[in-house]
Amino acid sequence: RPNSTLKWTLNNEAPKLGKDKTRSLIQEAFGDWARYAPLKFREAEAGEKTDFSISFQTGEHDDGYPFDGSGGTLAHAFFPTDGKVHFDATEDWTDKYVDGAGYNFRLVASHQIGHALGLPHSRDPKSLMFPFYQLIQPQDLLPKDDRAFIRALYATSATNKPTTFRATTVKTTAATKKTTTQTQTLSDDRCARFFDAVFGGSDNWLYTLDYDIVWRNYQGQWDPQGLPITDVFPGAEPHMMAGIVSPVTKKIYLFKGRRVWRFSPPNTLDSGFPKHLFGTGTPFNPVAALYEKKHIWLLKGGLLFKFHEDDIRYEDDKPPKRLNEQFPGVPADVRTAFTYEGKHYFFTEPDRK
Repeated sequence: RPNSTLKWTLNNEAPKLGKDKTRSLIQEAFGDWARYAPLKFREAEAGEKTDFSISFQTGEHDDGYPFDGSGGTLAHAFFPTDGKVHFDATEDWTDKYVDGAGYNFRLVASHQIGHALGLPHSRDPKSLMFPFYQLIQPQDLLPKDDRAFIRALYATSATNKPTTFRATTVKTTAATKKTTTQTQTLSDDRCARFFDAVFGGSDNWLYTLDYDIVWRNYQGQWDPQGLPITDVFPGAEPHMMAGIVSPVTKKIYLFKGRRVWRFSPPNTLDSGFPKHLFGTGTPFNPVAALYEKKHIWLLKGGLLFKFHEDDIRYEDDKPPKRLNEQFPGVPADVRTAFTYEGKHYFFTEPDRK
């Protein structure tokens, strides 16, 4: 509510920063929002009920969203009124505002606190609430889009009711109550960024999935702006990890976790989907899907897993194939890949040194 004083507690600290520095940066992160909203924040005293519980975790930590180690998901938070904000303790946290010096903790904390206050991701690449990590200098906090949203969300009027805001924000669904910040460098050039999934459709469109936004390319021409994934693929969720269109059935498959979504033209979710995939050979969050030798293959950890369309399962009676055996010369650390017009395209992370 507007004009509230909200309390937070720090349960542990970033190993490289120490408790005092971690606490100071969290105070600065709350201050980023307090400057532009009728809210006050303070650290809770012993025994007080808190609105935000902040901690550093590793791996599985009992909230259903395990961290994946250094270089993956940096942090996640939950929308009001949950109040939990978790950071991956294995990341290289820093208080420096320099590229290559690690991940600036204050910036990531400000982003996650934004979610805990109720802000979804923004489509504006300059926004602090854009889905991917970017370096913003402290004098530029908060960017314009974030200032407008927090003011609108906690605005007061004669009736003391919050107002709504419909500018450049992404649609929010139940699936976005857990949000993440990924270790991806931003660029205004789509070709310089990595996407969650890329695949060619039977309608001659090239689809690129960027968290909960879909960018489409038709014969070399991009859509003027991205579209919410639920507008393009009704029933889908944000952060799909792999996608492919079957040249045989013309159906589109989207993969996330150990579930699969299947869409029939024109992008209608088939009855009974999404479905869970079971078996000892089921990879979690495949990074890409390819079509080779009349089969769909899912890529994870340098291995290719055969997917059977007829009964919606992975082949678990035979071991997966090594990527560089099927495609000689392709490194194992592929970030994403796709098949388009009969050709395979593989992408790796840029050199961060």
